[in-house]
Amino acid sequence: MTDEEMRAAVETAHALGMKVAAHIYPAGAIENAVRAGVDSVAHGCFATAQTFAPMKAQGTYLVPTLTVFDLFYDVAWNHPELLTPGTAEKEIANDLLAKRNLALAVRSGVKIAYGSDIGEGNHAMEFGLLIANGMTPGEALVAATRNAAELLGASDRVGTIQPGRFADMVATSADPRTDAAQFERVEFVMKGGMVYRQHGAPAAP
Repeated sequence: MTDEEMRAAVETAHALGMKVAAHIYPAGAIENAVRAGVDSVAHGCFATAQTFAPMKAQGTYLVPTLTVFDLFYDVAWNHPELLTPGTAEKEIANDLLAKRNLALAVRSGVKIAYGSDIGEGNHAMEFGLLIANGMTPGEALVAATRNAAELLGASDRVGTIQPGRFADMVATSADPRTDAAQFERVEFVMKGGMVYRQHGAPAAP
């Protein structure tokens, strides 16, 4: 797409109250998309400090999707036969860049929103990867709650626990900000005020 086409697409989406997510890798393409006004950049593996500067200035979110890179990297090393020809070499050469660039994005002050890009699977993996590669547990928690809600344009309904928001929440037995393993040990789930999971007690039907 030309810069003019991208701007027209973004302006039209925004006029309809919609957000625009760009799934892109190269630095130049990211910079073009940010100038066009996209709301978020997913992946962004080849971003640089120069790339992150306009993202910070415009409030563009990075959705690092470290989980999908981690899974593909493992498959590329251990089961390359499961991938199409040439894919394993590409994954091995590039998949670790996303982890390196997360730390750079955090240092650059870019807003981060949580996303795994894996479809079905263990979406909680992303917490551990974010924490291992430049974010504190508290920052990872905010990325998955308040920041994600803001990016989706839903911060008036979800993302924080306060009056007027949906009663959607999960809980762990210990503080995940001091024990990051708790992010994968959810013991309580409430949605819309109804308890669906409660450790040691039957949930509401």
